[in-house]
Amino acid sequence: MALAGKEIKLIIGCDCEPVGDPIGPAAFSRRGRRENWDLAVRSLRTLTERLKTAVPSEFAPKLTILLRSDTYMNDVFGDYAYCARASYEFFDGLRSEGHEIGWHPHLWRWLNDRWTAEVNDVSFMKDCFGRGFNCLSDYFQAKSVRTGWNFMSNEIMYTLESLGLQADFSAQPGIKFQEITQGYGCDWIGAPTDFYFPSRGDYRTRSATDAVHLLEMPITLTETPDLVRWIRPIADRFRKIQRVPSRYEPLNIAKNLMFNKAAFFEAVSKCNARGMSCILTSFHPSDLTHARLFSMDFFIINMKFLVSLCRKEGVRLIGMTATQAAEEFLVTNSQE
Repeated sequence: MALAGKEIKLIIGCDCEPVGDPIGPAAFSRRGRRENWDLAVRSLRTLTERLKTAVPSEFAPKLTILLRSDTYMNDVFGDYAYCARASYEFFDGLRSEGHEIGWHPHLWRWLNDRWTAEVNDVSFMKDCFGRGFNCLSDYFQAKSVRTGWNFMSNEIMYTLESLGLQADFSAQPGIKFQEITQGYGCDWIGAPTDFYFPSRGDYRTRSATDAVHLLEMPITLTETPDLVRWIRPIADRFRKIQRVPSRYEPLNIAKNLMFNKAAFFEAVSKCNARGMSCILTSFHPSDLTHARLFSMDFFIINMKFLVSLCRKEGVRLIGMTATQAAEEFLVTNSQE
């Protein structure tokens, strides 16, 4: 039986977009494939149904489903909020079951006959985010967000704040990488590992005074297996990615359990020491369709392992949406 006061809050985000990124040969195509979106929806539908029977109801996770709505979606599918429009009934049904609908914008821009990550033109970034958010708001009032590639800048942080969003969980503390050909990447060197309000001078820095009014909720990190850490530089050279070396990587709930065990044990250890800890993780619908490092089966295996571990340690596992976690944090800290 769980001991009073020992709790792990589990927040799972789904970066919900059509299967297949505009990289490689797809970087040169502006034609959207409806079947890629249908595959994403079918995968999520199957996952949510499997979770109802695979995980006991008292441990059931709540998904924060972050729908794409951005310039790329408008160019390729003819509608910024194509995902919300095309599958509104499905997502509205998930919302009625206690899941959350949030927002997942990317900054792809069609330049010189290919898709390029636009991370420098502030005017484009503001327009992309502004139009994407407003179009999504015709269907769902998003309060939480995760950016594409986990990219962040001070200007983007200000834009998210101005749109009235409550929580962002793009941060991956200590992670920095840059893809050379198309320009996507992120820089979270020095960011805190727990919830914080970012400084207006540096989104990676905590501020108690001149802070952005948007709660940053960093993704949980897990230690990368040694073999993978040795192989990764070779893969990065092939993919033309420059990366700051790190022993850690963001936790993906749909990844093979061998990658995630360390993070689960660490969360229980923190819970035993403090009485409470959080696990923030994410996945893509495309992860559910794989059968190697990622799969729907791995999602279920990870959940079953975590439930078993919490039962063994007498810890309550509480599924929460991103907005619920943010609101609880705000209430708790206002009382201190």
